[in-house]
Amino acid sequence: MTITCMSFNILGVEGYEGYLPVEIRAQHLQTYLNASGMDLIGLQEAGSHDYDWQGFFIQRLERDGVYKAVCIGNEKAYDEQATRYPPYPPGRVSNSAGLIILYKPERFELLESGSQRYTSTELQERHYQWAKFMDTYTGETVFMTNTHWSINWDENGKVSPEAGASHRTKEANELRTFWEEKVGDSLLFATGDYNARQNTEWIQSAAKGIYKPVDIIMGNEELHIDHIFLNTERVEIVDHKFLNDRIVLDDGEHRYSDHDPFVVTVKIKDN
Repeated sequence: MTITCMSFNILGVEGYEGYLPVEIRAQHLQTYLNASGMDLIGLQEAGSHDYDWQGFFIQRLERDGVYKAVCIGNEKAYDEQATRYPPYPPGRVSNSAGLIILYKPERFELLESGSQRYTSTELQERHYQWAKFMDTYTGETVFMTNTHWSINWDENGKVSPEAGASHRTKEANELRTFWEEKVGDSLLFATGDYNARQNTEWIQSAAKGIYKPVDIIMGNEELHIDHIFLNTERVEIVDHKFLNDRIVLDDGEHRYSDHDPFVVTVKIKDN
């Protein structure tokens, strides 16, 4: 029995040159995700004042019947941050509202869910969310985490590689601790835009123990920042790839996001 999981930063804000307006991309994204065949999906940057992503996924996507959404919301944080840090208008500061997990209700029963803010940074409001499922096809317990790690900003909104490094160090340690304490020997799919390539100290730190990203497991040399961590003792990787699907309109092809979705298919090992 296999499980296929996607991690996708959907660029949920407006104003990026060369990209379609959010509302148009959302409409096409609805069709794309419904037809994707994924069992589990972790989305990042699905939260801004530019578009009601949570309403979209809860009301429109769930209405289609293919997926249900696990959302965490903190719209107040946008208002507070936009007031405290005027250079960053609403929709430009990432927070917990940008994280959404989608799952197929025909296969998975949601048992628990929650979220936790990292202690790393106040400005960027970085979180991880998690969900615990029962896989009704196999009887397995499946954990999923979804996250978006810090970029190189300090607490004054200034570019700072040193601050970014400090933030990601804490985030890696806190997320790994959650896996060790909560996941145990269950199946794990840990999606995210980690803002760190697999050869960096932060991914290497998170990968201590049995939970490792696909690229390290497979020894991939191409570097990127979108990862899915797995419990290496419980699954074997059948396939993994970035998808380069595009929105096709009369004026040509358009990307859904500045990230391409990353997908892994695994086979559950016999206990």
